[in-house]
Amino acid sequence: MKLLKFLGILLAVSSCSTEKLSLSPISESINDSKAIPVNINTFPGTFTAKTGIDFYSAELSNQISTFPRFQNSALNAEVSKLKFNVKEYVYAVQSFNLVGQENALFNIEKSYKKIQQLRKYLSTPEDEVINRYLVRIKSNISQLESLKKDTIR
Repeated sequence: MKLLKFLGILLAVSSCSTEKLSLSPISESINDSKAIPVNINTFPGTFTAKTGIDFYSAELSNQISTFPRFQNSALNAEVSKLKFNVKEYVYAVQSFNLVGQENALFNIEKSYKKIQQLRKYLSTPEDEVINRYLVRIKSNISQLESLKKDTIR
């Protein structure tokens, strides 16, 4: 019995004190001094700018997919145009199509102004809802524009 206790204690002490050998090729390449260094500055744009573009594009897509319908049919028609133009803008941003971005932004601004004019015919709760969506869309577009300027520099 004493021999069993001694072996148990010896096993516990030795297993805690020795480091486990990792045979993963990933850990070997990380620790290998002969690994090829990657300079992130050689890529067009930065990693954070690309992830930011993806994030804000996804936010815009989610916002236009959850955009509610209103009682005013003229407003719903203009919201449909805004949705289409925002989709075009997102596609142009993701494909780095500068002309498409400018055209989509121009059309978004036109739809945005028409929606602002039609808001006066809405009830207060509907006006608050559309205002919330429009502010989020506008802020995400401005974030994308600022990221676009950062990637050009």
